[in-house]
Amino acid sequence: MVNQPLPYKELPTPPKQYFPGAIVARMLDGLGFRYYWATEGLREEDLLYRPTAAAWSTHNLLGHILALTKITLGTLEDNFDAKKYIRVELLPFEQLRFNTLHSIEKTSKLLLKTNDLDQFKTVFSGKGGQEITYPFWNQLNGPIADALWHVGQLVSYRRTSGNPIPGGINFFSGTVKKY
Repeated sequence: MVNQPLPYKELPTPPKQYFPGAIVARMLDGLGFRYYWATEGLREEDLLYRPTAAAWSTHNLLGHILALTKITLGTLEDNFDAKKYIRVELLPFEQLRFNTLHSIEKTSKLLLKTNDLDQFKTVFSGKGGQEITYPFWNQLNGPIADALWHVGQLVSYRRTSGNPIPGGINFFSGTVKKY
């Protein structure tokens, strides 16, 4: 499974029309492209790096990003209870990378099939079994924005650990000139 080609080495062709699902899908494609290159060529010392003893390691951040992508995917698939997906998954690096990129890709493809984001709700189980339901808006400022935030951390961490992202990547166009 992990030996399959990974999506997002380059950005996919954008949709021909703008509609709510397509716009969010493109945001996720940008996340996937950035994540791909933030994680390309990570070494064991990069995965272990943490700026302070109290901070998460790069490996912990990767697990958290996977959990965030699962929250958004799960919301689209079945309006699920997001609380069970918040936990950090410390899978081996290659499995984390594979799962995260494919989770983002699957979510993007589902979004391209919808024009009605109001139908998707994120549900958390609160204290005493009380359900708290959030509209899709919260996906934008919640897990999606948080995942982008953490990809920026990954880039900073790997730069600090002596392994900056490869050159030749154009984040504006979503292309790679060399690698």
